[in-house]
Amino acid sequence: MNIFEKKYDGNKDVGYLGAFTKRSTISLYLFIPTGSGVNQAFLEIHADGMQRDFYQKIELSFLKREDSMDVYRTEIDFSTYEYGLYYYRYELLYAEKSEYYGFKDLSGRLYKLENENLGYIQLFIYKSSSKKPEWLYGGIMYHIFVDRFRSSGKCQVKANAILNRNWYKGIPQYPEYPGAYVENNMFFGGDLYGITEKLDYIKSLGVNCIYLSPIFDAYSNHKYD
Repeated sequence: MNIFEKKYDGNKDVGYLGAFTKRSTISLYLFIPTGSGVNQAFLEIHADGMQRDFYQKIELSFLKREDSMDVYRTEIDFSTYEYGLYYYRYELLYAEKSEYYGFKDLSGRLYKLENENLGYIQLFIYKSSSKKPEWLYGGIMYHIFVDRFRSSGKCQVKANAILNRNWYKGIPQYPEYPGAYVENNMFFGGDLYGITEKLDYIKSLGVNCIYLSPIFDAYSNHKYD
């Protein structure tokens, strides 16, 4: 079943955007195929579990029927939220069961969650007074995914990790479908030494800022966990 979400900040369609200030009030629209048997729709939102305890369950109101889709709507006022990271998903209630949806693609389509701990959609509340450093304006930022930029050969992967030695044609791990379980313990061996050995090359591209994917110890190669 194809279920879609649209997100507005005021009158502006913000699409896939997930970062807002405390002055924002966003409207979430959920499009559910008519006749699917959904009786109620809820939004569940919680703060990043490692930061603080916060949980809300908000019922969406049925708004209208449009092009064979039932449209539900709710608003979230961020003025009472603390700054930081939040996650949300949708719960759909049928006569005898519940289903959860999250993990939105660029078209706004939501995926049914097979595992209740996977597939949440991110929201980030930031300070509107936050300012970028002056030296960054007009510059070029180079984003490096450390594990896949360059291997110096000086570092070994961890004991519980898999090293894929096929740097150019090696296939990384993928889930069978969005939200499905994936081990995420495969590494290609890129390291910080590999970056420092290529600083002259990066500078030759006109870059004045390097943005690294996380470099702390983590289970996965992307390290966003």
